[in-house]
Amino acid sequence: TALLPAAAYSMLRLLRCPFPGPGIGAALMLPFLFNGANSMWGGNILSNLAGEFSYSFSLALSLILMGSLYRGAEENKGVILNGILVFLVGFSHGYTLLFAEAMSLFLLFTPYGMIRRALYLFKVYALGFCLLAFWLVPLLVFTKFTTSYHLVWVINSYKEVIPEILLPVIGTGAAGSVLLLVIGILQYKNVGRFALPVLAYLWFGLAAAVVFFVAAPRLGVVDIRYVPYGQLMACLMAALFLGWAAKLFLNRWGLNWIFLIIAVAAIFQWTGTRVGPVAGWFKWNYEGFEAKTAWPVFERINDALTGDFQDPRVVYEHSEDHNTFGSSRAFESLPLFAGRATLEGLYMQASITAPFVFYIQSLVSHKTSQPFPQYNYTAMDYNRARSYLELFNVRDLIVKSKQAKNAIRQASGYTLKDSIGQYELWQLTSNSDRYVEPLLFEPVLYTGTVPWKQMAHQWFVRDELLETHLVFERGDQPDRTPFSLTADNLDSIPKKPIATSDCLVQEEIKNDEILLETSCIGRPHLIKVSYHPDWHVEGAEKIYLASPSFMLIYPEKSNVRLYYGPGPWDRLGQLMTLFGLFVLLLNIP
Repeated sequence: TALLPAAAYSMLRLLRCPFPGPGIGAALMLPFLFNGANSMWGGNILSNLAGEFSYSFSLALSLILMGSLYRGAEENKGVILNGILVFLVGFSHGYTLLFAEAMSLFLLFTPYGMIRRALYLFKVYALGFCLLAFWLVPLLVFTKFTTSYHLVWVINSYKEVIPEILLPVIGTGAAGSVLLLVIGILQYKNVGRFALPVLAYLWFGLAAAVVFFVAAPRLGVVDIRYVPYGQLMACLMAALFLGWAAKLFLNRWGLNWIFLIIAVAAIFQWTGTRVGPVAGWFKWNYEGFEAKTAWPVFERINDALTGDFQDPRVVYEHSEDHNTFGSSRAFESLPLFAGRATLEGLYMQASITAPFVFYIQSLVSHKTSQPFPQYNYTAMDYNRARSYLELFNVRDLIVKSKQAKNAIRQASGYTLKDSIGQYELWQLTSNSDRYVEPLLFEPVLYTGTVPWKQMAHQWFVRDELLETHLVFERGDQPDRTPFSLTADNLDSIPKKPIATSDCLVQEEIKNDEILLETSCIGRPHLIKVSYHPDWHVEGAEKIYLASPSFMLIYPEKSNVRLYYGPGPWDRLGQLMTLFGLFVLLLNIP
């Protein structure tokens, strides 16, 4: 947040905006930062307080990058510096790097030197990509093992995009662009050839923000993240116009400094009377969990659930009432406060398991969040929920609403363990409390044409299929497949029992490691942990992806070790990053 005014100043200086434009541009970041019309779009203080600090940091860095790219492409220098900026922007947030890359396409639109500029950008982004590769290569390769966020944000009023606090700034940017265009054409030699390309650059950025907003759902990214860039471009246009206006009409009398002081004072006054809920949010966020009135209740709940990751998972009813503890997502911090694993996490898109987690949320909650519109959800039903909770090794439940409390009392298989304030802690009595279990029925190799993510979700919502797991084997199938059963649709899934009464299984859950001792060598074991290609196994031939999103192994030894660590793609990324660092080393003066 504090970096954004300095970043705007830096960008305008790099774009050669005349004094006092860069200073005014820095001040114009204040109405943008104190904009209270939204708390989720990113960039403003409310969004930062809502948790989008990486985006805020990267947003500021991206302004410096866009200014530096413009100057560097023009002067054909600064490849190393801009490559490092690409790394810093991309490593702090991917969305911002996408926008900077799109905006830099403007630099190719020139009748002279297009090939030189294209080569310049190639070198910058090649270096930046190499520096990012240790993280970016696995990200790109393993994107299919994440969950896309296809939400289309509905904007109900233009006041959300152009709120009162930004209205004079955006108005100045729009009107000033027209005036600067006219002046630039009339005085092309002294003004136009310097100001008009920069003005076009900012308008190109505004157009890019609109395009990203429209195209984002198709790209699997959040569309609303690009509206702040449109607002910023308007702020920068206003500063650019005021800088040139001061140079043309005030410079001869030496009034530029007075104009800067008056403009900044006016911006401070305008913003200071329209800070909205920012002060209250600051207090609420930074006073901490312990300062909340409801802290004793939250502390007692966490104390009652205290354990470690060897214990079964905890699920909690979704409710905005949790905000009394400091955040409506307070119970995502169960690993911190209680040491226990839960289902929901901060970054929902990071795992292929997310759609199934939120389906379970809809089974145990009176009101649900339903964050992924491409998937369907259901109604609260604690009888149906039992088999899903058992599948995910959930034993403990946190229930808040009156409706959920009544519903769980009407269902069988649950026992009330404690009542703390308005919350109730329940336990599922039928859970095996195991993360590793031998399958009761032979897994079935899926051979159909429906994409595996879609098929896994269709399988998941049909209660009668949960005991017979589908296996999604792609490409590198072993010569001797262990799967004797196949199906190309859900209606033709065979059900073949496996004798497991004599199976003895012991497990130990560690950080990035699962140790398993089993007496059932050669029989399928389900690991109730999200599948990822970077999981490796010792004591079994390989790890298979099994529905809904778990790991499946056929032990070849009584002792099996699964561990999470870098694979070939990670190594490739690391080698590329080492190459990028080598290039930097060669360019140290």
